[in-house]
Amino acid sequence: MGVIALILALALQTTAPAVVVEAPQRETIEIGRTITFTVRVEMGDVSPDAEASLQPLELTNLRIVNVEKGAQLIAGNSSRTASRWFRFTLEPLAAGAAAVGAVRAQITLPGEEQPRLLEAEGFSLQAFEPFDWNKLPAWVPWTIGGVILGLVWVFFGRFVTRRVRRLAPDEDAEDRRHVEEQLNHKLRSGDYRGAVDAAYGMLLAVFDESGRDFKSAAAGDNELRAAARLGEEVRYAGYRPDRGEAAFIVRLARAAFAKPSESEKEIKAEGR
Repeated sequence: MGVIALILALALQTTAPAVVVEAPQRETIEIGRTITFTVRVEMGDVSPDAEASLQPLELTNLRIVNVEKGAQLIAGNSSRTASRWFRFTLEPLAAGAAAVGAVRAQITLPGEEQPRLLEAEGFSLQAFEPFDWNKLPAWVPWTIGGVILGLVWVFFGRFVTRRVRRLAPDEDAEDRRHVEEQLNHKLRSGDYRGAVDAAYGMLLAVFDESGRDFKSAAAGDNELRAAARLGEEVRYAGYRPDRGEAAFIVRLARAAFAKPSESEKEIKAEGR
């Protein structure tokens, strides 16, 4: 008997009316923009002919721009469920906190003198002013623009300069690189006579291009004097130098063939 009574009680149980607030998903709103939310009054199992209405909303820092409303009736196998909906469009009045207070609805049933009161929790928002470039001092946009142009100039200026340098290499540097590669090849391959002869020819050419006399310069410099003697013996007397002798005159030729600044660095590095 207890089980049958429980089943009958559940079958006779009715769904109580309720009010539901569908708050907006965002919690901030910009001044000049609107936001929309919906209030639903679920009628439950009360008579579909019942009237539902909302009491005036409790608004803080908000005003109503538009209100829409409608009804919905869902019919089941043995019952019908009705609901009423109210859609509000709000706009903030000023920057700062804003809120919709507790939402109250009332349902008036036929034959009942006192309406049924329902209540649901409201929600809060934060209103903010949009950024206005016109409120900035006149010099700020110009300063920002100047900084941006400066950064662009620095970046692209360096890029273009490096690009031009790569496209137009120093011809003298290319000549020096080519000569040094030939000397290195002769030293590595064991052609010490060829290395000495080429280095001696480089020394003569460098001094001749600068208008200086090689023999006069060699008379006052021990290394140049030794290089001149070695070059003449190899070129004219058939002398066969060893690797150390070839490396010695190649070093002097490189220093003389380099640019003045590079020559000075190499001479200092050698301790002269």
